[in-house]
Amino acid sequence: MIDFKKLNITVFGDSVPAGIVFEKDKLQKLPMSCVDIVAKHFHIKNMSNISKYGQTWSRLLQKGVVNNYLTKLNNSEENVAVFFMGGNDSDYEWTEVVKSPLEYHPEKTPAEKFKVLLNDTVKDLQQHNVKVIFCDLTPVMSERYVDTVISKLVDKSRVMEFLHNDIENVAKHQE
Repeated sequence: MIDFKKLNITVFGDSVPAGIVFEKDKLQKLPMSCVDIVAKHFHIKNMSNISKYGQTWSRLLQKGVVNNYLTKLNNSEENVAVFFMGGNDSDYEWTEVVKSPLEYHPEKTPAEKFKVLLNDTVKDLQQHNVKVIFCDLTPVMSERYVDTVISKLVDKSRVMEFLHNDIENVAKHQE
């Protein structure tokens, strides 16, 4: 059995662990995020949630979030970093996509860059004796994502051209 009282857990994530959902045509923060629910269920007192809507690995590192975390570590405790993100990295800059939907568009964080950022981050954390845990991505519901998020920003018909008229290509790409 894990003794959570001896752990100092920090969750780095995007909208899902932040508890931000799209309801009634607007973003809303849930009263309790999934991180809050886990902490309550397991009676974890030393659990921080520094998740942000739209978070990507590039933004996380550019803003110095990981470096800031490392400078504030309490080395007398066992530190655990949980990463619950990556979906925004595989997403596209939709405003660029609709300008030329039949052309190639890279993800917000192309796969090779993502690998480098992820590996460098893990190495930095492990050098500070931080245990690293990764959560799998929450599967995207293609139709709902296109209808409630993307189409609020850009022309859905142009997005569908980019997706070769197969809305499930959003989920296939994320996978």
